[in-house]
Amino acid sequence: MGTESARGSGDAPASSRLAVLAAVSLLVASGVAGATAGVAPSTTDAPTQQAEGVTEVRSCTTITEPGEYVLVADVENASETCIEIEADRVRLRGAGHTLDGSDSRFARHTGIRATGASDVVVSNVTLTDWGYAGVYLRGVTESRVRNVTVNDSDFGITVRSSREVRIAESNATNNSDAGIDVSTTRESVVADNVVADNQVGISLTTGSRQNRVVGNAIRDNRLGVVVSNSNDNVVSDNAFCGNRRAIVRPEQPRGNAFEDNRDC
Repeated sequence: MGTESARGSGDAPASSRLAVLAAVSLLVASGVAGATAGVAPSTTDAPTQQAEGVTEVRSCTTITEPGEYVLVADVENASETCIEIEADRVRLRGAGHTLDGSDSRFARHTGIRATGASDVVVSNVTLTDWGYAGVYLRGVTESRVRNVTVNDSDFGITVRSSREVRIAESNATNNSDAGIDVSTTRESVVADNVVADNQVGISLTTGSRQNRVVGNAIRDNRLGVVVSNSNDNVVSDNAFCGNRRAIVRPEQPRGNAFEDNRDC
């Protein structure tokens, strides 16, 4: 009995031990909370470029990821194809800048080339002195070229083996072949462009079908519009001024409509 009494007087009662543990836990919790409250939140912002989701382009490059890209500098005397687009869902804004080639007809290079892509938009850029084409689209779908100027190249804007492409509000002048060349392409629109001083203004060739050429100013070309070996296209509401020949139809495929075109 004495031994038990001595052990009991030396140990804290169970209720006291629990109270101490609770107090210690409260102090620890308070300390952690105080330490957390004392840490200032991070003030480091993501870079503006990343936050806006826009990638700046300063020189010739290949685009392999979807996204929005903006040209932030002119490029001069490029000796090879300058911007290659190999991804879907690309928005390339020129921001008024110029991509200039090396002015060699033997270079066969291109200012902007998109191949096998879908949902590509090229806008607000000037292209000069390209040995093949200012803009070249091949095997693309549901894409647009808008507010683009191409001059002093072989072809201005070329579309091959594509579908649902819209070329609008652009300017193709003083190119040695066609200003706008559409080949083996269907369900596309060429609208509200200025096409001047080219060998051919606008061409629809090699099995192009169900395309519309509408509302363009086509002037001072050797041949205004050429439709060859292509079916079910509409050429309408265009203004023809000073071309040696306005509309050329080497063959008469079925279903092409030429309506409401006018002289200036």
